[in-house]
Amino acid sequence: RLAGATLLALCLCGGSAQAQNLEPLIPVRLGSEFGFKSPDNPDHHVVVVVGGVELTQGPRRLLADTLVLVLAKGDDDGMGLGSIIPSNQLVEVFLDGHVTIEEGGELVVGAQSVLLDGASGTLTVVDGSWRTTLETETVQIRFDLMRQLRDGTRELEHLSYTTCDYAHAHWGIDTPWAVLIPTPDGRILKTSLNTGWVADVPLVIAPSLYFNIDRDRPPLRR
Repeated sequence: RLAGATLLALCLCGGSAQAQNLEPLIPVRLGSEFGFKSPDNPDHHVVVVVGGVELTQGPRRLLADTLVLVLAKGDDDGMGLGSIIPSNQLVEVFLDGHVTIEEGGELVVGAQSVLLDGASGTLTVVDGSWRTTLETETVQIRFDLMRQLRDGTRELEHLSYTTCDYAHAHWGIDTPWAVLIPTPDGRILKTSLNTGWVADVPLVIAPSLYFNIDRDRPPLRR
């Protein structure tokens, strides 16, 4: 897993520009770290941390088993990590293994891996669960892939959502994709075709949804 994480970060760093307008990354807790110069770009350093990691970035808190950072650093900056990693050094941030993301009142848990692109600010989360609040209900969303764009838009692929609090939900709704778009009038949710199920048995096929989750009465309730 560590070798795969390192190789993925190295492959992605080749065409990435430096971060723009991102919050600095602050290491709170780090396991064992080692660093080396990127073989693909002499101006980039790669830092790998194993044995657990905790980071903050503005209101966002990230925890994982392994961290791979690709940084734009000069030779005089050294290979190690300081107490603050400026945004203009961030090229790629890759977290792997039992990733948790806390941001405001929302929580992503149990994700396989997370990639933060320093150039675009896009946060890509693979195979996780997202807890969010829809008016008075807490919605549990299980997804294969979620992209959080810098403007706050979230794109999700192959997801299942429910308000059932059990670890193995008694009911839910599956859809191939959904997008949540922030607007001045509230967040707009769009989904593709929806399939409702109870006890893993598909029962209802519903059309795609389009509504303002901050203003409209949501169709998803207990």
